[in-house]
Amino acid sequence: MQFRLACATVALFLAGCAQTPPQPTVSAAAQPVPANVPAWQQGRTPDQGASRLAPHAGRLTAVPAAEIPVSRLRVPPGFKVELWAAGMPGIRAM
Repeated sequence: MQFRLACATVALFLAGCAQTPPQPTVSAAAQPVPANVPAWQQGRTPDQGASRLAPHAGRLTAVPAAEIPVSRLRVPPGFKVELWAAGMPGIRAM
């Protein structure tokens, strides 16, 4: 009985090894991109092509530290809000 079980296990293992691996599929990144498509729009599916969603452009001017409303931010008791860096344009895009 154990011999039959061992033979069946070996046969199933060899049958599994004999199968050919799946062929690699061509991903969306490997397809050529038209020259007139902006970088943020590349890789969209045809369903997303008509979407009007686009990223927000960053501000090209730095906001002075006096114009950042740190005092209006509400935080739990024991926490404090400080301004660590100012004068850097487009810092959120980093």
